[in-house]
Amino acid sequence: MEDEFWSALGHIAAARGQTLSALVVEVDAGRRSLRPLASELRVFALTWFRGSAPDR
Repeated sequence: MEDEFWSALGHIAAARGQTLSALVVEVDAGRRSLRPLASELRVFALTWFRGSAPDR
C-alpha cells in the first residue's frame, strides 16, 4: 500500500489512542465484504477523514 495511506492510518491510530497494528487488526476484524485488506484500509482512511467513520 502507498506510503501516504500508511501515514494517514498512522494519524488515525494516534488520534484514537491506538497503535497502527491495533487499528489494522480492528479494520480487518470488522470487514463485511470480500474486499482485500489493503482496499478496506484505504476506504476506512478516506471515510474517517470525511468524518463518516463509526467510532469503534
